[in-house]
Amino acid sequence: MNSASETERILPLLNEDIVRHIVEIIYHAEIQPPWSRMAELARVSKLWSRQVQPVLYAHVSIQSLRQMDLFLTSTNPETKRGRELGSAVRILSTTIYSTGYRTRIMSTNLPDLLSRCSALYELRLVLEDVLGFGERVIEDLKRTSPPILALRIRDGISGGSAVRELLQVWPTLKHLSLRSTSFAQSAPEDDEPSPPFHLYEFRWEGIRPLSVQSLLWLLNYDQGRLNGAHLRVLHLASMPENDHDGELASYYGRFLHSLRIPHPNRRLLESAQQIRELVLFDHKDITRELLRSLPPEVQHIAFSIQDFPSDSVENILMMRDRQFLKNLRVISVYRQSIKPWPVYWDRLVARAEALGILMVRQEHRGLLVGGTEDLVATTSFPRRVTIRQFDRMAAAVNTLPAIYTEVDSRDQGFQLLAPPERSRESLSNRSGNSGSRNSPSTHGHRTIHLDEPSHAPRQWDYVYDKPLEPIKLDDPVDLQASHQSRWGTIRRSIDAFKTRVKETRAK
Repeated sequence: MNSASETERILPLLNEDIVRHIVEIIYHAEIQPPWSRMAELARVSKLWSRQVQPVLYAHVSIQSLRQMDLFLTSTNPETKRGRELGSAVRILSTTIYSTGYRTRIMSTNLPDLLSRCSALYELRLVLEDVLGFGERVIEDLKRTSPPILALRIRDGISGGSAVRELLQVWPTLKHLSLRSTSFAQSAPEDDEPSPPFHLYEFRWEGIRPLSVQSLLWLLNYDQGRLNGAHLRVLHLASMPENDHDGELASYYGRFLHSLRIPHPNRRLLESAQQIRELVLFDHKDITRELLRSLPPEVQHIAFSIQDFPSDSVENILMMRDRQFLKNLRVISVYRQSIKPWPVYWDRLVARAEALGILMVRQEHRGLLVGGTEDLVATTSFPRRVTIRQFDRMAAAVNTLPAIYTEVDSRDQGFQLLAPPERSRESLSNRSGNSGSRNSPSTHGHRTIHLDEPSHAPRQWDYVYDKPLEPIKLDDPVDLQASHQSRWGTIRRSIDAFKTRVKETRAK
């Protein structure tokens, strides 16, 4: 085989890998991925289209009836293209209104949207003055929607039962994020059944604190204990009211891997001896006493400071230098000042690098409390929004028919078990139709076809035996260094690719 034919055989594979790296770098270049720029890349060639389309369609945002109509048309389950576009979606975002106008999406439209998303992982909902969904809509959601793993709900209404109704739809939920005025203001009734799920992660992002009763009702400790499914990630923007007996710490503290709270809570920190991430997003004084109380498994510490110089960073580096916090990998700092970061920061970064620690400065408080995260199970903190997360979402959805079990720390993959022989209450049998894509009215990709096969309908008649635990994510330190080192190789490869294209066209 001559060198020319060997080059023709290897070059497409090399180029595809290079394109993948380029797409990753563009995706990570900004806080919000540049969707319009990526849409242009998808039109370059079939090679680029194969790499860009799954990322482009992974997160769909539908905010008007026009976008919804285009979405339903493009994801027609009667066509192969519609099924392929639908199966690419991992995250669906939409806003639901109580009254319908020409441009508004109502609650009755939600089952139709979800029925097209066969491999949906996360649903993000904003409820505008929605008091309730009604029995018929809830039954349609149970019947037609896919078994999602992550749910985010935002509302600002002071009454109604819409949030509580939605929480009864998906027994498969593992990640829940709430910022709901209606949920905070109304405590559950004594005879009201708890949600049918047991969570891996709960995030309360409301300003008004929840009551301990509402929090325990939502987290459903008894069901989680019976199934061996323990809460691993707890995020509380405001600490619960009336927790005088330390119920939150006694029930959940010893199982937590990530704790995000405004200020240190003595009982929680004393009980949380397995945590790998501590985020104190309104706390400005990280003392040595606090650091001594943390277990050696801590990988990530995040906090805010007023300005430099700060004893908090110095204390962390000093304790690390004294062989405490041996597994610490990342320090995230949010500075409450509009002044430029001083030269003093550069000295701290150099000192941290010598200890093998990445120092990350956050310009916005929202980034400190999870603005750059995807809701996925993990054993490595902090999490990040990455292209590889979409692959992990797809893997998690595809394993839903089997039973999750605890995975040994040496094996960071999924371990699937056969369903137990003993009878137990199963989930409602449901099958997804098809999926979705990114907003057609915004990006106009109606002529682009996905190359991945569509997912066949599946019956969801098993339940979780153990929590989704874990998937090991990319090390942020390695990820940044890898992206920086790839640029030179990518530039040289692009030049070689252009030369090859010119030679091919000349022939």
